[in-house]
Amino acid sequence: MKFEKIKIEDLDKLNQLSPNGWGDVASKIEIYLKLGFCHSVKLVENNVILGIGTAIFYKNTSWIAHLIVNEKYRKNGYGTQILNYLCDYCKNNTYKTILLFATDMGYPLYIKYGFKIQTEYVRYEKTIENEYNPNNIRNIEINDYEKIFELDKLITGEGRQNLLLQYLNNGFVYHKNNNIMGFYLQNLGEGLIIANKEEAGLELLKLRILNNSNSTIPIDNIFGNNYFSKNKFKEIMKIRRMIYGNEIECKNENIYNRIGGNFG
Repeated sequence: MKFEKIKIEDLDKLNQLSPNGWGDVASKIEIYLKLGFCHSVKLVENNVILGIGTAIFYKNTSWIAHLIVNEKYRKNGYGTQILNYLCDYCKNNTYKTILLFATDMGYPLYIKYGFKIQTEYVRYEKTIENEYNPNNIRNIEINDYEKIFELDKLITGEGRQNLLLQYLNNGFVYHKNNNIMGFYLQNLGEGLIIANKEEAGLELLKLRILNNSNSTIPIDNIFGNNYFSKNKFKEIMKIRRMIYGNEIECKNENIYNRIGGNFG
C-alpha cells in the first residue's frame, strides 16, 4: 500500500469513486493537476485505487479537498491514512493553518484528527424566478486586479491571488464613486462573491442568482441570509467549515457566495 501522485491517465477511473451528489470528480481533479499549487494523491494497493485526496496551498493557508475512499474499501481506516498524509504534507511545507468543508460522512474523521468548526454555511435553493437590472456593475478590467486581490485578502485572511488570477477575465465588480466594493467570479467554482459593503454584496448576489438555482453563504452573513429568507429561497442544508492549527481572521459576513467545498 502506498501513496502516489494522481496522473492524467487516472482520471477515467476516478468518477467511479464519487459519492452521491459530488458530481464529476475527475473534472475537479483535472483542474488540480493543471494548477501549480495543488497536490493530488491516490492511495494504491495492487493497482487498485483505495482512495484519493488533495492538498491546496495559498500564501499562508492550506485546504484539504476531495478526500474520497472507494466505497468497496470503506471502514478500513483508509480515510484516516489519507487525511494523515495530506495534513503531514501541509505541515512539512510550513503551513500552520489547514481548512476544509466537512460532509456528514467526513465530519467524525476530522473531529478525531483535531479539526474544529470555524463556522457553518447555508445552502439555499431558488423557488421563484426573479427579474433584475444590475446597478453599478461592470466587467473586471486589468487595472482592477490588485484591488480585487487586496479585497479578497482583507475579507478571507488568505492569500489566494494565484487562484483568483485564473478567473478574473470573466468576472464582475461593483463600483461606486471610483471605488471597487465587491467582485463576482462567475466561473470560479460555484461563483465567488466578496464584498465589503452590503449594497455591493446584494447587487452582485442578485446578478448571480439570475442564472443559478443554488447559493451557499456563511451563517454569519446576516444581511445575505435575510435576503434569501425574504425572497422565498428554501434552505437545503448546512455545511461545516472546519480549521486545524492557527486561526485566521475571516470576515464571513462579507462572503456572499463561496467558491466550493474545495477552494474555500
